[in-house]
Amino acid sequence: MMAVGFLESLKRFGEKPGLSRIRFLLARMGDPQDAYPAVHVAGTNGKGSTAAMIAAALKAAGLRVGLFTSPHLVRYNERIAVDGEPIGDDELGPLLEELKGHAEAAAARPEVGQPTEFEVGTAAALAHFARRRVDLAVVEVGLGGRLDATNVVRPAVTVITPVGRDHTEVLGEDLASIAEEKAGIIKPQVPVVCGRQRPEAMPVIQARCASVGAPLYRFGIDFEARLVSADRRGTSFDARWRDRWLLGLSVPLLGSHQAENGAVAVAALCRLAEDGWPVTEEAVRAGLAAVRWLGRLEVVERRPWVILDGAHNPDGCRALRQGLEEVFPGVRPVFVIGMLRNKPIDDMLGELLPMATAAVFTAPASSRTPAADPHELARRASGLVPLSAVEPQPSAALAKARDLAGPEGLVCVCGSLYLVGELRGCMERDLRRLTE
Repeated sequence: MMAVGFLESLKRFGEKPGLSRIRFLLARMGDPQDAYPAVHVAGTNGKGSTAAMIAAALKAAGLRVGLFTSPHLVRYNERIAVDGEPIGDDELGPLLEELKGHAEAAAARPEVGQPTEFEVGTAAALAHFARRRVDLAVVEVGLGGRLDATNVVRPAVTVITPVGRDHTEVLGEDLASIAEEKAGIIKPQVPVVCGRQRPEAMPVIQARCASVGAPLYRFGIDFEARLVSADRRGTSFDARWRDRWLLGLSVPLLGSHQAENGAVAVAALCRLAEDGWPVTEEAVRAGLAAVRWLGRLEVVERRPWVILDGAHNPDGCRALRQGLEEVFPGVRPVFVIGMLRNKPIDDMLGELLPMATAAVFTAPASSRTPAADPHELARRASGLVPLSAVEPQPSAALAKARDLAGPEGLVCVCGSLYLVGELRGCMERDLRRLTE
């Protein structure tokens, strides 16, 4: 689509971080973000799946719900959905054409400047939700929070999932600095549902809440999760909100970490219900049971099992390792790994490779951030895995991994959402060719 080409021509990050460009775009569109409240979701790990759970439950409650997430896996349209349906080309194209003119007007004004790809995409999503008259939008932060383009929404509830080290070149090297950026989405008097945090991050979030008078609900104190089971069918758990337990909840997402993500989603939904939103326990159950979140411990093939997971930082790799150990006990995977150059590569490899029987290193072609050289990845993996190979083309790397695993084995693609999306797109195209 030509309009998406315009998006891809823009810079990913602005030279001067700030909200002036997104506010300029939205003002020219009539400030659509003010037409509906939002659930604003920040964090480092789990924010996408948590946002998807919240949106699914709100839809099950009979509400019209927008969902904005990033990045996409295969098509840009995936980022912008209403009631679970991605925006169609017939709506996205005209929106982006409209925004192209607004972006050019912004670039012509030195005090505003050229909007970024993410700012234009955010404006498109917020306008689409207004035009589709959503009751509520679930909006995932792109990067950080304080200066993120999404930090113009009018939140009914703010959610912060676990904070970890990622995008340190932008957000800061230490957890306290990163948490401060994430906590920048907290608004006066707006309730905050906060997932499990490390000791360095929690005081920062608490201080921000105290300074603006935002009620804070903490994992392990005001709400919690109790894992029931985690297997190849999904994850079952009990969740407590205040003094009430919701027993036997289930999500079709793999890995015990989804129990904690689910508890955060349940807490946000229960807080909305207390504010008068028509969210019943039945809607929560139905929404969680129906949620889909692609590219996160996602089973895409059997014989051998092929899993796609977007783990792209050390915490994500740790959750992936734990998930594979739970869901495939005693099975040593063959990894297909591609990473971006700016990631903590040694930490990520150290989390994953000791459990593997082999690794095939590759490079995602679709990333705008330079990919790590797969030969360099293989060098740094020396001593961590019994067998390693290099296949620069992702599709060839997956074929090699399938051969190494054999029909009874397990292949896991990870290290970058760009890599996961690229291979998922290849699989979808191959399937369409087979069925045509």
